[in-house]
Amino acid sequence: MPGFDLSTLLSCSYGTSAFQVENVSVDSVPVVKANEGRTGTKITVQIDGYISADDPADLTTALTAAYANLGIDGQDCVVSGINGNPLLALYAAQCADGGPHIEWNCKPGGTPIRMDFRLKVHGEIRGIGNPPSAVDTWKLSTHVRVDDLKEIVRTGEVSGVSAPSYFLSVVLPQFEQAFPDPNWVTEYVYESSGDANKTKASYRTSARQTATPLPNSGLAEAVDGDSSTRIERDEQQRLVTTYDYDLVIVGSPTDMLTWLRNSVMQQATAANQIIWKESSSTTYIRERRLRASFVTLQAGGGNPLMNFSQSLEINTFSDTYEVKTYAGADPIVVQRPSTVETLTQSGSATCQGAYLKAPTALYLTYLEPPDVRYEDLGDGVQYRTSWKYVVYTAGGGGSGGTPGTIGVLTTSTQTQLNGGVSTGAPTAALAPSGTAFNVNGTGLKFLARSQQGGFIKAGW
Repeated sequence: MPGFDLSTLLSCSYGTSAFQVENVSVDSVPVVKANEGRTGTKITVQIDGYISADDPADLTTALTAAYANLGIDGQDCVVSGINGNPLLALYAAQCADGGPHIEWNCKPGGTPIRMDFRLKVHGEIRGIGNPPSAVDTWKLSTHVRVDDLKEIVRTGEVSGVSAPSYFLSVVLPQFEQAFPDPNWVTEYVYESSGDANKTKASYRTSARQTATPLPNSGLAEAVDGDSSTRIERDEQQRLVTTYDYDLVIVGSPTDMLTWLRNSVMQQATAANQIIWKESSSTTYIRERRLRASFVTLQAGGGNPLMNFSQSLEINTFSDTYEVKTYAGADPIVVQRPSTVETLTQSGSATCQGAYLKAPTALYLTYLEPPDVRYEDLGDGVQYRTSWKYVVYTAGGGGSGGTPGTIGVLTTSTQTQLNGGVSTGAPTAALAPSGTAFNVNGTGLKFLARSQQGGFIKAGW
């Protein structure tokens, strides 16, 4: 299929000339002579490929050298896969009669920086070692998917005394070596037939390129499967990231699960997350398949705050009455003693990997001791701060309370009541353990937990 750069997949060299390959076909015929039996194998290779360059001048230079080289018989012809692993080698030292011999022509089309060729190379291998016990005739083609990932397909037929064995011991390993894991998934199917003198094996092998390398833990290897990442943002603006794996494996499922967990932990640590939940299952009989899911949780608002709520309950100083009843007399209404206006300020905040410093009370004249609590929710992610203040306000019935450091319903306080998320950017990212920082414009201060799990109040 012209237009795709397949130089990292298939290549061909003839003498000093190099081509990028799209399709290959190979025809093998045993050479049998009277009174001698089989003396060798005649091999014919047809290659569709091209030479490309960065600019027209470079292409002209490359073509001039190629034209001169292609006019000379008796040079090595090698077709290679990934990393130069050979799929076919027709060496001049093994060929009779000055082979291999080459025929070639330029194909119509092309561009100013590309010339398409068709090469036909043939030679008779004999005289060095024993000829192979089987003859392999095959064709190699490349399919390019819409996502630009490739599939290499080799179809062919092996004939000879031990055709199935030759396919399994020679053809298949050669193909797998040319397109190795973890970036390729190799599959094959073959069908054999024959009689007492000769057998045949028709086969189809394919190597499917993967978008990312298949996992390999050392004691377990994924040979097929898929993975996915799903990100959700809930109503509290928390980000939940789920890593799913569905793998066909060879080896220890436990070792592969450990490897996957460590891999996800590395990604989570880089994003200031840890694994929040995990699940896995393994099937064994028809295939060894591991399914695993890892869930991480993090704040989604650009700072550690994951959830914030606060409520204000105001008891006014209005005159109140109570009913008094006595035996044998009509009930009477009596005014209660004068009181003051009070405010109950309560709330909670949950943060990722840190405790929120409890906000200051709106007034500092406490009618009850301040109640501030820090709670570790036990999942390694969420840490909750809760507070409750009962204070005396500046309302009627007395001299009033002392305003707090945040003030009464200031812009900063109102931001807290609306969820504690500032429209401004934080002045700093989450600092290392034991350091505090302030989110600009909110008055919200975060304390990172110390390594010992205590509280270090620094930088307030």
